[in-house]
Amino acid sequence: MAYMAQMDELLDLNLTVLHPTLSVQEMNAQHGEKLWVTNPKKYNAIRKIEPILRGLSAVGTEAMLSGFRASHASQYDYGHGELKRFEKRNGIVNILPLLHWTDTQVDHYLETYRLPRHPLSFPKWETHGMASEAAIQQLNVNEVIEVYSAQGCKFSLQVQDFLQSSEMPFTVLELDIDWGWKDLQYRAMKCCRHDVEAKGGPHKNLVQLPQLFLGNRWLGSTHDANDSTYPVSLHKIKRLLDA
Repeated sequence: MAYMAQMDELLDLNLTVLHPTLSVQEMNAQHGEKLWVTNPKKYNAIRKIEPILRGLSAVGTEAMLSGFRASHASQYDYGHGELKRFEKRNGIVNILPLLHWTDTQVDHYLETYRLPRHPLSFPKWETHGMASEAAIQQLNVNEVIEVYSAQGCKFSLQVQDFLQSSEMPFTVLELDIDWGWKDLQYRAMKCCRHDVEAKGGPHKNLVQLPQLFLGNRWLGSTHDANDSTYPVSLHKIKRLLDA
């Protein structure tokens, strides 16, 4: 929802928010828990396709543009044939301009037009819906870890590798691409001035990378400036999360 609000503000969108007919509890009762693992096609049909088709039908939609890509196809049940860039399905003309785009092309587009990435865009999960529910159940949080980094920072790369191998959802904000140091420092001081000051102030705590955030919480840095050999550990990251 935070990402949706961010894109709405950035692009001045006219949004209609749709919800599945079944709640998560009802879906679990009828189909079992972790449906995104046991039957991802059924999960996507319930959580995504049904609400979209219901919403489109309500406004008499004849054609729609979608960001769907071929790499997503294994997670959906289309019933017949290969996907095409222009095709009529369920009475609606589907236009898929990104159908054959690669991850590299998507990354290049986002960087070129300085668009924010979806916070759950990391390799473990094949769709954002799957990532969202799985991440919430695994981490018992409703936000993704944000890692402020810089190109070539070995400490940031260690943290990213560790988070990915531990299946902890995260997104990376490159200071030389997406954000500047002043943005990072302003965010930390705005949400968590007391915590920053308690640990020695911004001049001590907001001048090294990586910096971690979880929603409106500044977690600090996993890098101890006095320990050049520090190992990234699950214990240290969990300690930040539990602080």
